[in-house]
Amino acid sequence: MRFLQGIRDRPLPSVEEARAHVYDAYEEALREGRRSHVLVGGVARVRERVTSLVEASQVDEVMVVTQIHSHEARKRSYELVADALRTTLRR
Repeated sequence: MRFLQGIRDRPLPSVEEARAHVYDAYEEALREGRRSHVLVGGVARVRERVTSLVEASQVDEVMVVTQIHSHEARKRSYELVADALRTTLRR
């Protein structure tokens, strides 16, 4: 939400902070408009969705951003994505 509102100099909120936040109508509209840009799921779902996007767009590069407060959890997320895509996207 902060990023969408142009607030880029503050750390991501913790899970507790995010869950406690009450969204106003403007923020809800921002969230709803971004849902199609978010890919959430296990290894198989991520592999399937990213592979489908790559095939449809014929891109040469995939960039992944995980918005996770915990540094360790964020690193683990990138490891899972890398494992899911390692053999799938090689050409």
